[in-house]
Amino acid sequence: IGRVMGGVAPKIEADMKVSAPWTDRTTNARNSLRAEAKGGVDQASIILSGNVPYMIWLETRFSGKYAIIKPSMLKWGPKVIELCAKAVFRG
Repeated sequence: IGRVMGGVAPKIEADMKVSAPWTDRTTNARNSLRAEAKGGVDQASIILSGNVPYMIWLETRFSGKYAIIKPSMLKWGPKVIELCAKAVFRG
C-alpha cells in the first residue's frame, strides 16, 4: 500500500497544479500545492496541502469556487482505494 500511495501522490499533485481553477497572478498558490504520501507499517495516507497564507480563502470563499484540495480528494479518493484494493487482494 505504501508503494501505491507513493506512486499516486505525484500524479495527484501534478493534477492539482494543472486543474486549479483560479487565474494565477504570482503562481505562488499553484506552486505550493502538494500531495505527500506518508505512512508506516500499519497506516498510510496522502496529505494534500497548499502552503500560502491565503489558501484557506481559495478553498472556502465564494462557496469553494476556487477550491482544488477538496475536489482533488473527491476525484482521486476512489481511485486510490481501488489501487490499494488491487494491491492487497491480487492473489
